Amino acid sequence: MSISAEKLQKLGLHKNESSVYLALLEMGRCRAAAIIEQTKLHRNLVYTSLEELVAKKLVTKMEKGKVAVFEANDPKILKEMLAEKLETADTTINELRALMYGKPRDVIIYEGTEGIITTREKIAREILPNEKCYVMGISYDDAVDKKLIENLSKLDKQIIKRGGNVQALMTNEQDLKTASAQGLILKDNVRRLPFSVESPMWTTVFRDVLNISIIGNNPVTFSIRSQEAADGFKKYFEYFWNQDTYVLRGAEAIRNVWMESLDCKELRWIGARGYFIDKYPEMFAEIEEKAKKIKGLKWYNILDNESRGHKITTFPWVENKYLLSSIKNPNVVWLYGQKVAVSNWAENEPVIFVSENKALVQSYLDYFDELWNKK
Repeated sequence: MSISAEKLQKLGLHKNESSVYLALLEMGRCRAAAIIEQTKLHRNLVYTSLEELVAKKLVTKMEKGKVAVFEANDPKILKEMLAEKLETADTTINELRALMYGKPRDVIIYEGTEGIITTREKIAREILPNEKCYVMGISYDDAVDKKLIENLSKLDKQIIKRGGNVQALMTNEQDLKTASAQGLILKDNVRRLPFSVESPMWTTVFRDVLNISIIGNNPVTFSIRSQEAADGFKKYFEYFWNQDTYVLRGAEAIRNVWMESLDCKELRWIGARGYFIDKYPEMFAEIEEKAKKIKGLKWYNILDNESRGHKITTFPWVENKYLLSSIKNPNVVWLYGQKVAVSNWAENEPVIFVSENKALVQSYLDYFDELWNKK
C-alpha cells in the first residue's frame, strides 16, 4: 500500500519530515547516510528533519559507538499529536474569549497628518529604556507627505535617544535605504517585509495601544487601546521580523536585487545568462550606470558556453568561467553580502526567492567555490 507524503503533511508533518519518516518506515533501523541516499534530500535537510521527528516522538535516536542510528516509532503517535493540539486549541479559545469579553476597549479617531504625529509624540514622550515600538507597512513613496516623514524621523530619533527601540518593517529595499539614511539601523531597527505589497496603511503598536493610520489626501488614524489587540499584533509582527526567507515577483524586484548587490561590491552568479538585460534594457541601463561608479566592483559568473559574448559577460569588472553544460532551466543563483537569491524566468514575470538563512547561504557559497575552483 502506498502512503503519500501529502497525507502526512495534512496531519502536521512538513514535506521533508514526511519523506524522512516514510523512508525510515520502509528501511527500518538505519543511519542518516542511508536516509540521505533513499530520499535524495540534502544532508542538512535530513538531519534537521530527523531532529524534528525525534522531538515529536515519531523517531527514536540511538547511539552505536560514535554513530547515530534512527528508527521510526509507531505511527499512532500522530493521533496523540493531534489530540494534544485539539486540547491546546480548546484551552486557547477559552482564554481568548475571556480576553475578548473581559475588558473594555477605548477607540480614538485622529484626522490629518497631525493625528499620526500626535500618536508618535506620545510614544517618544513616554517610552522607557529597552521598551519597543513596533511599526509595520511604512512606505516612503510619493503619496506620503514629506513633512510627515521628517517629523516621524525626528520622533524616532528621540525614542532611540531615550533608550527605546523602534522596530519597523518596510515594503521594499528603497524604503530600507531611506530609513537608514534617516538614522535607523538596518537589522536592528528596520527590516524588510517578506512580501512586496504597496499599501497606504501603517500600523504602530506601543504597550497596549494599536494605531492604524491610513495615508493619503485625508489621513486618518484609529487608535485602539486594547491589550489583547496589541499583543496579537506583536506576535504577528515578530513572526515577520524573524523571517529570513521571502519570495518576490516582477522586474522591479530583480532591479532591487541588482541595486542591493552593487552596494555589496561583490556578486557571484551561477547560470546568469542576461535575461534581465534582454527583457528590461532601460532598467539595466540604470544599473550599469551605477556599476560604472563603484570602485573595486567584481562580478564572478559561472555559466555555459552558449552565453559567450553576451553583454553580461563583457563588463571590465566581470570574470567568467564556462564550467556548465548547456543550461535548460531558467534559474539564476545570486550570492551577495549575506544573502542568496534564486531567480526563475519560467513565467511572464520573474519570480525570485531570497534568503538570509546562514546555513543556506553557506551551502550555496560552498557550491559556488566547488564549481569555481574546478579544474
